[in-house]
Amino acid sequence: MGGDISFQTSLGQGTTFSFEVKLPLSAVEEAVQQTRRVIGLMPGQRKFRILIVDDIWENRALLIKLLSPLGVELREAANGKEAFEQWSDWRPDLIWMDMRMPVMDGYAATKLIRQSEAVLIAKLHDEPATSAQTRVVIIALSASAFEHDREAILAIGCDDFLAKPFREAVIFEEMAKYLGLQYLYEEEPPSSRGTERETEQTALTPSRLAALPCELKDPLARAMALGDLEEVQQVVDKIAQTDEELARGIRKMVKNYQVEELLELIATMTK
Repeated sequence: MGGDISFQTSLGQGTTFSFEVKLPLSAVEEAVQQTRRVIGLMPGQRKFRILIVDDIWENRALLIKLLSPLGVELREAANGKEAFEQWSDWRPDLIWMDMRMPVMDGYAATKLIRQSEAVLIAKLHDEPATSAQTRVVIIALSASAFEHDREAILAIGCDDFLAKPFREAVIFEEMAKYLGLQYLYEEEPPSSRGTERETEQTALTPSRLAALPCELKDPLARAMALGDLEEVQQVVDKIAQTDEELARGIRKMVKNYQVEELLELIATMTK
């Protein structure tokens, strides 16, 4: 990897730095691959068990829809108590754990699971292969991006942390990292995807979003920042009453997991 760095200084205006990074071919190829939608798993991989834990039904449904094409076994839980019960009865390979939930939150559920695993491992200390299988991968999902929250989440026993709203590609990256999954990708003509995104961009422009009244604009920005898809849907339903095309464009981006692009537009809108 190499690159060029340059800077320009102007009196009274400060210094402007710019740099150009030359990525190796493998990195470029990987970036191109990640733009294609995952449609399944490469043959020869075992059927993993994935547990999705979130008190908001729409959030669970989004992950279920995203992961269903993989052919993995999926279950869901609406709170930490249900998550622990599912772990006890079903022994998933990976848990997507929301951290803020009623009844029992993700912090308490993760601690309880790790404590129970420790007991099992202690009982099976003479069988190392079986002991290794008792530890489930737990990846936390939280609307908070503060570093101290991340540290606390990892300290209780989570293997990793993703801030809401998350990107589709990151979900697959995490499962490849921890479960070793290898994916099949769709072969979509570039022109088709380009036309579709041009249509979305026509409806979803900063100026069009900015034209929304504050009572719609502010709740939309807040709900997207928190990753609250239920609230997003409610706001979009209200937007549809004044701008059906804009509402349709927002729904399509959420459905296609283009959350990051939508957040960029909202950030521009709120500046």
